[in-house]
Amino acid sequence: MIKLIACDLDGTLLYKGKTITEKNLAAIAAFVAAGGIFVICTGRFTQSGELTARLLGLNNSHIYADGCVIKSPLKEPDYLFGIDEDLIQKIAAYLVNSDIDLELYDDKYFYVENMSPFVENHARVLGVPPFCDELVPEVGSFTNLFGQKRQWIKAVAIMDTKQKKAIITQMQNDFAGLLNFSPAHGTASDGTDLLYCNITHPSVSKGNALKLLLKDLKKLPQEAMAIGDSFNDQTMFEVAGTRIAMANAHPDLLALADHIVSSVENSGVAEAIDKLV
Repeated sequence: MIKLIACDLDGTLLYKGKTITEKNLAAIAAFVAAGGIFVICTGRFTQSGELTARLLGLNNSHIYADGCVIKSPLKEPDYLFGIDEDLIQKIAAYLVNSDIDLELYDDKYFYVENMSPFVENHARVLGVPPFCDELVPEVGSFTNLFGQKRQWIKAVAIMDTKQKKAIITQMQNDFAGLLNFSPAHGTASDGTDLLYCNITHPSVSKGNALKLLLKDLKKLPQEAMAIGDSFNDQTMFEVAGTRIAMANAHPDLLALADHIVSSVENSGVAEAIDKLV
C-alpha cells in the first residue's frame, strides 16, 4: 500500500514552471485527506519550493535543492547539507570567464553577478528574484558575499551549448569527490533548450534525502512511490518501491520506471494516484 508519494515539481507536477492542473490538485488533496503523505522532492531551493507547498496546503516536510534541505513550512530545516565557502569560491573562480551563468544559493536566497536572459527566465520559473545581499534585490559581485558566515547549499550552472557543457564535464572531473553534479533540463522563454547543473555537497541526492525522510516518518521504501521526469530523479527511483515516470521524461528515467503515465500537461501525477494508490 502506498503511504507516501515523493514527487518532483518541474516537468512532473508543474507545467511550464508554475501551473498545476485541476486534476492534479484534486488527486493530491484526496490522497492527503485519506492519510497519505505527499512530499515535494525538487531541485528548487527552499523559498521557491515552499510556494508550491503552500499552494497545496502541505505542512509536512519536503525535500528541496536536490536533497540539500529537508524542511517543513515555518520551521527550521530538519536536515541541511551545505558546501564550505572555500569550495563555493572555487566554483565561482572556475567559471568566471566561461560565459556560463552561475547562481549561488544559501539557505535563504540566491545570488547572481549578471542578470542575463537565462537568469531572468530561471527567476520567473522559480517565482523568486535573485539578490546580491539580504536587503537589496540587485545583482553584484560574488566576492562581496563571502566572509559573512552564509550557509551555502548549492550552485547552479546554466548552459545552452555543447561547448559550455564540456566545461562543466571537465569541472566535474576536476572536483571529483568534492562536489556532486546533478543535471536537469529546462527551456528558456525563447524555446532554447537549457541544461541546469545543480552543484552540491557530494553526499546530496534526492534519493539520500528520501531515505532520511522515510526513516524519520517510520515508512518502508515499499510504501513509497516516486514520480519524476529528469536525471536528478533517478536516485529517488533507487529508493522508492514504486517508480513512476512521466511520458515526457528523459529516456534514461523511462527505462527505470515501473509505470509510465501521461505527460505533465495531461495530469500524469493524478493518473498515477488514481491508478496505483
